[in-house]
Amino acid sequence: MADEHDYNYGALIGRASQPNKAVALASTVPAQSPLAYQPILYAVLVRLEDLLDQETGALRENRLDDVKFFSQRKSRALLELSRALQHLSEQDFDEGLKHKIFNLRQKLVENQSVLQIYLDAMRSVAQLIVESVFDYESDGTYSMHRASGTIHTRATHRHV
Repeated sequence: MADEHDYNYGALIGRASQPNKAVALASTVPAQSPLAYQPILYAVLVRLEDLLDQETGALRENRLDDVKFFSQRKSRALLELSRALQHLSEQDFDEGLKHKIFNLRQKLVENQSVLQIYLDAMRSVAQLIVESVFDYESDGTYSMHRASGTIHTRATHRHV
């Protein structure tokens, strides 16, 4: 029987490249030691890193049609991650896992930054649309001065 530390991470990653494959592989690992789940977690972390790289790249290239696809894949990958983590405590992480988790954190920060740019842009566009609709539908009797919060009517000006 192979020692639990003799797992080949590279071979496992190749087998775990499909969604949910890493979690399915967990059922083939003997459950006697939490350390047997390290390669499963490692494979999931590699997939998450790759997924974040793909999404960040797509956003930087303005390929917004892939957003739903990436959202679904991230949800599945996070489920796999939570299942893989059930079998390990932080003390069980070897240096390879710690390094992968550090890399994943960096990629998450980068991805969040790019996503925030898009969210801010969408918020600005939505605000412009709301203002345009309001201006179009308004007959000028009541209007809100955007900068000061003052309501202007034809006869009076009062501060809200």
